[in-house]
Amino acid sequence: MEPIQIVGLKELNDTEKATLNKISNEYYEKFKEMLKNEIALVIQVKNYGKGGKKKYAITSRIKGPGPVFESKSSDYDFAKAIHMAMTEMENQLKHRLKTDAQKPRTKGLDKSVRY
Repeated sequence: MEPIQIVGLKELNDTEKATLNKISNEYYEKFKEMLKNEIALVIQVKNYGKGGKKKYAITSRIKGPGPVFESKSSDYDFAKAIHMAMTEMENQLKHRLKTDAQKPRTKGLDKSVRY
């Protein structure tokens, strides 16, 4: 299993490919550390609006042991569309794994205080 798979790479120019590789490598390392396991990051890029202004639709998936996570985003700015999809993925992982710092539960610990 390849660590990062990109579908729709033929539709992108060189600067967009470089942007995608840079951003996907950063987030891949972050996701791998969050899941503490080997994963495969699959990014699908679709390009709409061949003649005029381009709109990009990004679908990303994390495959590995356990559930498959998926996020989607679309925007006219390529880098923004990638960041939006990856940020949504990161939020899903945080929610599912509860890795963010949470307020410690105090209810029921101190009998003298009523809640």
